[in-house]
Amino acid sequence: MVLVPVSSLKKALIILQERKNCQNEVLVARDSIKTQSEIISNLDTIVVNQSSMINLLKENNDNYKKVINNKDTEIKHFENLYVKEKRHKRLAIGGGSILFILSIIFL
Repeated sequence: MVLVPVSSLKKALIILQERKNCQNEVLVARDSIKTQSEIISNLDTIVVNQSSMINLLKENNDNYKKVINNKDTEIKHFENLYVKEKRHKRLAIGGGSILFILSIIFL
């Protein structure tokens, strides 16, 4: 039989308990790190999705601007046609009036 002093047994029990506490803390820390990693991964996914949504919205905005520019070009084209038609109408009315007056004078 081996005799061990009480103080040594007491220190050994304290060290054993501290070891168990440290193991529990390591387990908690490991679980916490795993959870934080999952949260960070999910947040990264959200950021990537938001970035792709922003890019898509920018692309849609550019497409809308192109459509608006095309419509503006169409409007200018039709305005020019309207002005030409209006000018032709005035010339036709003026020319017809002159011919009418000349026909009355020379008949």
